[in-house]
Amino acid sequence: MKGVMMRNKEHTEHIALFIDLDNFVGFCLGLGLPIDLSPEIERLTEMGKITIRRSFGDIYKVPLSDAQKVDLRKMLQNNQIQHEDIPYQNNFKNSSDIRLAVETISTAFSNEKIVFKI
Repeated sequence: MKGVMMRNKEHTEHIALFIDLDNFVGFCLGLGLPIDLSPEIERLTEMGKITIRRSFGDIYKVPLSDAQKVDLRKMLQNNQIQHEDIPYQNNFKNSSDIRLAVETISTAFSNEKIVFKI
């Protein structure tokens, strides 16, 4: 029995979770869904262990009230997600998409244990 448990632990998939916060909040608002990643994180933990949890975006520019922005930060913290605030330099686009892509590619090449789920 111990050998079976050890083998299962060794074969646990390690998952990296990267979130485009601006898009996530926008889709939730557009679809009338709660801004909460807990259900998705719960599903991912059924597939393996989430070893990297990162989000990128400009919390100050999302169309939420100040109280909702505080709740958004708390939701990220409660789900152990490390957030990187990337402020907008103009009114159209920030560089969070590029930062997210660079981090994802860097993780893929530097950590062979990570499995990517889309």
